[in-house]
Amino acid sequence: TPAHASIVNESIIAFNFSVNDNSQLLMRNCSLYANFSGAHVLINTTLNVLLRTLTTINVSNLEDGIFNWNVRCYDQSNNSNFSENFSLRINVDGPVISSPMFNRTYINQFDSIRFNASIVDALGVSSASMALIYPNGSMVTLPLSKNSNEYYVVFSDTFQIGAYNVSYIWANDSLGRQTNDSRFIVSF
Repeated sequence: TPAHASIVNESIIAFNFSVNDNSQLLMRNCSLYANFSGAHVLINTTLNVLLRTLTTINVSNLEDGIFNWNVRCYDQSNNSNFSENFSLRINVDGPVISSPMFNRTYINQFDSIRFNASIVDALGVSSASMALIYPNGSMVTLPLSKNSNEYYVVFSDTFQIGAYNVSYIWANDSLGRQTNDSRFIVSF
């Protein structure tokens, strides 16, 4: 474990496996291989692995992404074999929202204005929206459209005189992890 094609929401993962061998009771070593850094490389090795016993190799500080992993074991005669390949989706963090802004700081009544923010996620962003507060205090949630990593909305409902504020920006990644960001109070 983790099972093939599973989704893990933690940055510390226990990779569990057991080994069978026809001739011996103890494997010399078993190693975890994965592509956490891009290339499929050796991650960690454990020595003297008992047959048919659950063995764990822990890996920490993993980033969000889709990865492949497998295990290679050597017996006492130096024969080796790889396990089958497994895929894994790590989804610890929600999307990162940055650089929210309006395209202008001053407008006339009934002008159109554009709001945009950069939103990125290793597994993709499935939806984004923002909460706009009108000068009279009423609020509306507007979905954001996508252009590369920029998410935006153009609106022309600017008949009220006063400050328009964005109080929240929401974004969901492709696996459902959400970011609600209220650090950005942007107004025009």
